[in-house]
Amino acid sequence: MADKFWKKAERRIAELFGTERTPLSGSNSKNTSSDTLHSLFYIEIKSGKKRKATKLWLDVVEKAEREKKVPILIEHGWREPIIESRVTIRLSDFLELYKYYSKNK
Repeated sequence: MADKFWKKAERRIAELFGTERTPLSGSNSKNTSSDTLHSLFYIEIKSGKKRKATKLWLDVVEKAEREKKVPILIEHGWREPIIESRVTIRLSDFLELYKYYSKNK
């Protein structure tokens, strides 16, 4: 039986971080509910056509590319401490930072 699209995506992304996809990923796993077995990051991978922040993210990417900058979207909730804001960044940009950090720690 061929792998489903989302399972392939989880495997490929896990490999980029030097780890493996969690078998029975999600709440069925006995190890972690993360989609990967990474020791530092809890990685949740969502695949599909519809993503909640897609329109906003695409707007940020377009503007950043015009200015030749790295796009980063920070979402901050009402009455939430600034440090608890969520950050969205392209996987390729994040991997550059991750590889640099891993090499220089």
